[in-house]
Amino acid sequence: MARGLVKQANDARKRSSYADSVYEKLKADILDGGIEPGERLLEDDLSTRFGVSRTPVREALNRLEADGLVVDSPGRGVIVTEFGEEEILEGYVIRGVLEGVAARLAAQRATDLDIHRLDLLLDALEKARSAGDLDTAIRISGDFHAQVWQVAGNRRLLKLMRDIEATMGRYQRLTMAQPGRTDRAIHEHREILEAIRAHDGDRAEGLGRAHMQEAQRTRIAMSIAAKHGRR
Repeated sequence: MARGLVKQANDARKRSSYADSVYEKLKADILDGGIEPGERLLEDDLSTRFGVSRTPVREALNRLEADGLVVDSPGRGVIVTEFGEEEILEGYVIRGVLEGVAARLAAQRATDLDIHRLDLLLDALEKARSAGDLDTAIRISGDFHAQVWQVAGNRRLLKLMRDIEATMGRYQRLTMAQPGRTDRAIHEHREILEAIRAHDGDRAEGLGRAHMQEAQRTRIAMSIAAKHGRR
């Protein structure tokens, strides 16, 4: 009986490990644009792709649905969530408020070590930009924001930021890929860091909001260009 319980426990750990792996890979594919909005995710196909049974695939899809990255659509099955342009722009407004609060708290709490870590991230971001490595630049930009959230030291705020990043990350990557946006974003990051270094909460909050407003303006320009291109 004891052996049976041990085997069940080991099997459960394996399923959980498989589900974690499938979840992380699918999430990365969705956020990176490898799997596009509206694309169907079939359990059988995913089981074959990842070499696992349908159970961990189903668990991974349930977690992605909880993140808002996929939805179970009647008649279509599980599909990658599609957001309308208005929803995307609303997301930028919400994130702008949260980024501002995070920057203010970070300015109040930042230690010399915290600031040093942010300096290193910006240096790495600038090197990636200079090397023309857009994928790495986008990833490090996200790391910079995540580090500011950590320094802010508010667990509820951190959860909110991670939730909105999970749903908006792919659109922000598209925005960063627009000509000139990476250079401007680096300058905006540097301004935010200098406000944090000076422990100027008011300025840090204003710059955090302005950073997202600039990203939103870029998104609006993309939308207008896309509409004109279809005519």
